[in-house]
Amino acid sequence: MSRKILLKQLPTTDPDRFVEVEVYYDEGGMSYFTGGFNKRGYYVAVQPVKLDGGFRSITAFSGTKALVEETKRFSARKLQEVALQALHLPVYRTLLNHVLAKGNIRLQDAAPQCAGPAETTALTFPEAQPDENRAGEPQLQTSPV
Repeated sequence: MSRKILLKQLPTTDPDRFVEVEVYYDEGGMSYFTGGFNKRGYYVAVQPVKLDGGFRSITAFSGTKALVEETKRFSARKLQEVALQALHLPVYRTLLNHVLAKGNIRLQDAAPQCAGPAETTALTFPEAQPDENRAGEPQLQTSPV
């Protein structure tokens, strides 16, 4: 199994340019680019990508990443769990806004940016009412953060 999952490919106002969001596992160790040390674990990364024909080009140092969970070894199941949670983490919005500002990039749909109040989704279990047919079933509610 791959140790990387592409979560989203967000279209920008430039038709050949996208912002990719992915989750991956890094074995950690010395980083020769930064001179620092990367921790072993699961990371979320946001990076602008240009797709031209069948070619994919990336500008060096245009993206960013953040450690989501430190771990001792790789687990495909854990990678899937982290991928399901990654887009709901506050660090995702921080990384996305950083990449958009740094590269002067505008998304085609401005919803993923943190321009206005965001909405979260939660399941609630209402109190059982005697006259309701579906008492006790979960109902989907959204609330601003």
